[in-house]
Amino acid sequence: LLLLRLSFCTKLLELDLSNNGLGAEGCQALSGVLGRLTSLTQLNLSSNMLCLEGGQAVASSLVHLQLLASLNLRDNKMGFEGYTAVTQCLGQHPHLKDFWLEKFCLE
Repeated sequence: LLLLRLSFCTKLLELDLSNNGLGAEGCQALSGVLGRLTSLTQLNLSSNMLCLEGGQAVASSLVHLQLLASLNLRDNKMGFEGYTAVTQCLGQHPHLKDFWLEKFCLE
């Protein structure tokens, strides 16, 4: 229900879903909605048990978030490949000023 409602919030500037236990499946569902939130400037997905698939889902949605200035992925377990997928997309975001990864696990 939340994702359905979010898909209509196309002017949303900040989205904080930290500590919600999204996991890979939830993040994959969210990535479809994030593509519609093109005004988003702040995204917080910290402490959500995101694994490799979650990191890849975040990375695939970042291409649509050109105004993103802040991305928080602290305390997730996306592994090296998941974090690599995300960081490779960040060079395409000229507005990005804050990017948090501390307490990340590469295993």
